[in-house]
Amino acid sequence: MNHLEGDFWEHLIEGFLKIPGNTCTVCGHELDNHVDERDGWRCHSIGQDFYQCECYLRKGRHDEGIEGYDLKTRILDNPDLKGFKEKLEKKEA
Repeated sequence: MNHLEGDFWEHLIEGFLKIPGNTCTVCGHELDNHVDERDGWRCHSIGQDFYQCECYLRKGRHDEGIEGYDLKTRILDNPDLKGFKEKLEKKEA
């Protein structure tokens, strides 16, 4: 059994299902907290250091707009996680 079988997939799926929807893939804050500033979206959440988050998402990187930075979408679109989507669908069925 290689590292991509058995418990590894279960662990990966459990972690994926705990990710809240609408989560920024860069900083982990909600995408709704990113404000449109012409050429990108700046995060207006407070970071763990109690300063404003420094995340800045550039426009034009994804056809979907800011939704292209959604963490769950990026994970499902990752070609290196071949087979993950199918295993997730089986788990959710």
